[in-house]
Amino acid sequence: MGDGTIPISEPVLEPPGLPVVGEAHPQRIPRWLERSELFLRVLLRMYIGLAICYAPWSKLFWDQNPLFVQYPTLSIFAANGAVRGIVSGLGLLNLWIAFHDAFRRREHRDQGLRDKGTKGLGTKGLGTKGLGTGEQQSGNG
Repeated sequence: MGDGTIPISEPVLEPPGLPVVGEAHPQRIPRWLERSELFLRVLLRMYIGLAICYAPWSKLFWDQNPLFVQYPTLSIFAANGAVRGIVSGLGLLNLWIAFHDAFRRREHRDQGLRDKGTKGLGTKGLGTKGLGTGEQQSGNG
């Protein structure tokens, strides 16, 4: 110690039972929970989209709205057919997003099933045995 050298400390070992930070594995979300979340999200978006599509054409909600009664200028603006159409268009957009989300998730799931089924079969999903060439598939692709 007195010769000017810095002592090298021994590595600190983690106590047993504690996970090492570099080896942490993310937990997988259960499939039923993913599907339930997707179903509820699509259902909510469809409900909101239908409500927004219908609202501008409803006399009770749009024409007799307390907000429009209190502000007559806003009422004149809201009674315009173009404004009603834009609001309904936003509802249709919400419906389109809901359907797109549902079908996109389905396509991803189907793609994942196709990928699992074609592992190791070659570049186009066909093995060389089915091609009738009699050659063996090489390991380099």
